[in-house]
Amino acid sequence: MGHSNTLNRFSLLKWNMKKQFFMDKKKVVNAKAPSIKGLSDVKVETLSKLKLKCRISGNPPPKVVWFKNGLKLKADGRIKLRSKRRYSHLIINRVSLEDAGHYKCLAKNVLGNATAFANVIAATTTTESPFWQLRKDPCPRRNFCLNGGVCIYFAIVKEYACECADGYGGQRCETKVISTLSIDFQGE
Repeated sequence: MGHSNTLNRFSLLKWNMKKQFFMDKKKVVNAKAPSIKGLSDVKVETLSKLKLKCRISGNPPPKVVWFKNGLKLKADGRIKLRSKRRYSHLIINRVSLEDAGHYKCLAKNVLGNATAFANVIAATTTTESPFWQLRKDPCPRRNFCLNGGVCIYFAIVKEYACECADGYGGQRCETKVISTLSIDFQGE
């Protein structure tokens, strides 16, 4: 009898490979395999915040793991992974184009796994502006422009330029511009 009870007891135990210990299902009241809801595709602008949210259920409470393009995600300065009893959040601050991809939320407990997927599209919102509308910044170099010219810096192209005073021209206002007026008199 003692041996039979031991075998019956082991039939109620399940090996959990991840944590490598035995878990007695008898102690879990209303055991339930994991399920996930709420994850959907999203388009997000670069430099904004991305927040993916999985609503999870299961008993015992499932452990949640996030993946991007098949690779397990780890929290770092920009990426935060937060899991509570009923929800798991993936938060990415300052989204870049490289954050676009196929995301997976995986919930697992001793009774099974559940997955949900979302495709993330990262898009820039820059508007194309003509060259003459480039932003002018004060010139970080002193004495770049000559003869009273005003130095400006175009950060987008990383170049200095000069707005020359009247009567001067050239890349650094180094040339005196001489206006010549030529009048050609033709004889009668």
